[in-house]
Amino acid sequence: MNTGTNGKATERNDAELIDRVIRDAGTIGKVWARYGLEVGKSALQTSATTLQKTAGLLGEIAAKFQDGARDENKDVVTTTGEPVVPNDKPSE
Repeated sequence: MNTGTNGKATERNDAELIDRVIRDAGTIGKVWARYGLEVGKSALQTSATTLQKTAGLLGEIAAKFQDGARDENKDVVTTTGEPVVPNDKPSE
C-alpha cells in the first residue's frame, strides 16, 4: 500500500490498481484459453482428416490383396493335383 499525506486516497488507488490487475489477468487468461481451444480443435480436425485418408487407403490395399489372392489361386493346385479353392473366411 502506498503511504502518503492522504492515506485514504492512496488506499483507493491501490485497490483500483489491484482490481485492474485482476481484471487484466482474467482477460489474458481467457484469451489464452480460447487460443488453446482453437489450436486443439484444428489439431483434431487435421488428425481426423488424416485418419479418414489412411482408412480409405487401407481399404483399397485390402481390396487389392483380396483381388490378388483370387488371381494367384487360379493356377494353384495341391500336391494331389486338385485346384486350391480360396477360403474367404478367416481361420479360427
